[in-house]
Amino acid sequence: MLIILSGQGYGLRVTGCGLRVTGYGLRVTGYGLRVTGYGLRVTGYGIKSKKLIIFRSFSIRFF
Repeated sequence: MLIILSGQGYGLRVTGCGLRVTGYGLRVTGYGLRVTGYGLRVTGYGIKSKKLIIFRSFSIRFF
């Protein structure tokens, strides 16, 4: 199952333990953007601000 999200409305919030996908409740640890505990992998590219990384497009792959 592959879900592709596109648009500037999506972003990642930098937290103490890593990155958090806003609006989806998915926590991603580290800048590798990989969630192994939930069997999810998030990859993409974006513009890094002070504490916000906005992705123009990224994909969430379910294993």
